[in-house]
Amino acid sequence: MTHPAETARQRLSHCPQCNRATLPGDNYCASCGYPLVPPTAQLPKTGPLTREPAAFPSKNGRTDRFTLRDSAVLQFLPSGVCVSLPIRQPTLLGRGQTPDGTLYDLTPFNALPHGVSRHHCLLRRDSERLLITDLDTLNGTYVNGQRLAPRRDYVLQHSDRLILGSLHIIISFHR
Repeated sequence: MTHPAETARQRLSHCPQCNRATLPGDNYCASCGYPLVPPTAQLPKTGPLTREPAAFPSKNGRTDRFTLRDSAVLQFLPSGVCVSLPIRQPTLLGRGQTPDGTLYDLTPFNALPHGVSRHHCLLRRDSERLLITDLDTLNGTYVNGQRLAPRRDYVLQHSDRLILGSLHIIISFHR
């Protein structure tokens, strides 16, 4: 006789992208956003576009102005999941929790396998700018491909590309 827990394990499958367990009926991996449903054969094939895609210019451009009305929007790649952080107080990005709630936990974005430290970097306001500080991490923090020196403040700009360990994030300023 099969034990109920064993039956549940047999129904689990794994994401081909991140190898996390998935449940039957899931369309996307809850961890990385990878589509789990194979393409439907009955749908027509994608054809070439006859026009260039329209790109909407950002209202903020490549500005470093980050007002009290702005929030930082973190878009995690490759999933595209977006998270809005108001940054009213200094906010840690890392893994786990802090008693005062100042840490934003990146564990759901596979932070550990990406080499994200428990206290990886700090986001904080300075006047009308948003600063990032690497907290002397093993795998580093990068802004637009440049590794940050530990414990030094850097000004972020709208649409900067961050890498924490190997976790890719686009940061946008949103009012």
